[in-house]
Amino acid sequence: MIPKIAVKKVISKCIMSVDPATSVKRAAEIMEAQEVGSLLVKKGEEFLGIVTEVDFTHKVMRGELDPHKTSVEHVMSSPLINIEGDSSIEEAQEVMKRRGIRHLLVTDKGKPVGVVSARDLVYFEYPEGGEPFWPNHAIKNALVMLICLAVLITLATFSPAPMESKANPFFTPEHIKPHWYFLFSYQILKAAEVFKSIHIELPKLIGVMGQGLIIFFILLLPFLDKNPERHWRKRLLAISIGLLMTLIIVILTVWGYVS
Repeated sequence: MIPKIAVKKVISKCIMSVDPATSVKRAAEIMEAQEVGSLLVKKGEEFLGIVTEVDFTHKVMRGELDPHKTSVEHVMSSPLINIEGDSSIEEAQEVMKRRGIRHLLVTDKGKPVGVVSARDLVYFEYPEGGEPFWPNHAIKNALVMLICLAVLITLATFSPAPMESKANPFFTPEHIKPHWYFLFSYQILKAAEVFKSIHIELPKLIGVMGQGLIIFFILLLPFLDKNPERHWRKRLLAISIGLLMTLIIVILTVWGYVS
């Protein structure tokens, strides 16, 4: 059930508009530069319609129209459907569904104040009555993991695979290496051997527990990076951490392969 939240709380308040004579090519460049998926078509003080990325795909590309010569006036969706900002998200979705559209002009007593898209409504994180990551999603995912683990334990108990002598992860013959997707873990265990001179158990602690801590950190990442933005350019912390971890894994994998 969608909570009764006003549309004005989820609108894109920056109203981007172009003249009806603007070419499709120029409109597409504006959309890309401003990172928006639609533009209002405005003549003087009157809003005539709206042009979206879908219009470019369906009407221009499939219609084999020249984007340099075709104006947005010929491909825009018109008339422009509006909804009052105090209307609920549910009402906005009903209007979109009934009219077969994905964008609405949001007004405040008849004055345009923003634009709302179907994507805004889908991805909006409801401050009231919603389902947050913690604890709702976290608990659900934990239950799924426990069920999968229980199934694996049951299968291993009642249908065990033939086992040989217990392997020692810290003793691998020189001519044997794991598959490439385990090489980074293999290299961490090998590198941890340098701590053997300090204490005989320290390589195990660093090599095994260290990887566990990395996994634990990945699980904590949603709690550390609470940025509500979804575009990758606005998620610099998460992107930087992801790139750093990817680089480390690649380096350890290559190191394990050549060593």
